Amino acid sequence: MNNTTSYREQFVVILLAQLTFVHTLIHWRRKAWKLNPIDYLNYKKGSLGNELGLFYAKNHFTPVGRAERHDVFHVLFEFDTSVKAECELQFFLLGNGKWSVFTSGTCVIAFILFPSWLRDFKLSYQIGKQYVNVNQLDFYKELNTDLIYLKKRLKNK
Repeated sequence: MNNTTSYREQFVVILLAQLTFVHTLIHWRRKAWKLNPIDYLNYKKGSLGNELGLFYAKNHFTPVGRAERHDVFHVLFEFDTSVKAECELQFFLLGNGKWSVFTSGTCVIAFILFPSWLRDFKLSYQIGKQYVNVNQLDFYKELNTDLIYLKKRLKNK
């Protein structure tokens, strides 16, 4: 953490890290993609898979099995990995129709801890409503799809 990160943001980072593990346990039936960051980079340039590989490389991340689709949301909807952007992503997903315990819980916590960001949260929620519901899509099947095409397809409600 850098010195400009607040204690509230540090708390959220720790909480989300713990909840990621719980999430993978709850979704034990979801198949892990079993790809490493280099595998993603081997997809055609401009594809969802390749852009996901670039996301992992840029952020020095390794995919978490059964939670890969969350990283897809970062790539597709252009949310970075800051605490604020992570919260905005959850509000986007809530607006998009995802009513999970994790999404709703993150939104409630963000609402309480970061009242100065509420305008941005509301905007993300409204933007989420403009997209096709992505909650049930199988993004593993879309890894070869051109990212720009996929974004347009999802935006056209």
